[in-house]
Amino acid sequence: MSNVATYGWESLAPPEGGRRLIDHDERHQISAKVRTNGAYKGWLFIKIWSEQSGWSHLAVDPTHTIVAQGYGEKEKESYSDLRRILGHKGIGAARADLS
Repeated sequence: MSNVATYGWESLAPPEGGRRLIDHDERHQISAKVRTNGAYKGWLFIKIWSEQSGWSHLAVDPTHTIVAQGYGEKEKESYSDLRRILGHKGIGAARADLS
């Protein structure tokens, strides 16, 4: 039997469905998920893409403080950067998959 904690996620999505908000010209995208339980309940994770700047991932705590931000040309690079920064700070809020 495992004692590994599991955490829930809730995707924040447009009312019409879909996973991301996208501008008309498809040059910008944004999506977000919030932790629904566990030690990091209420933490918000925001994923941003722009044609000009690439990817960025933000970790926001329940007080609306940006705790970490990752960057990258590829989504995976940006997420890895975010996890590295959170890990350096001793924060395990991003242990579950954000995709």
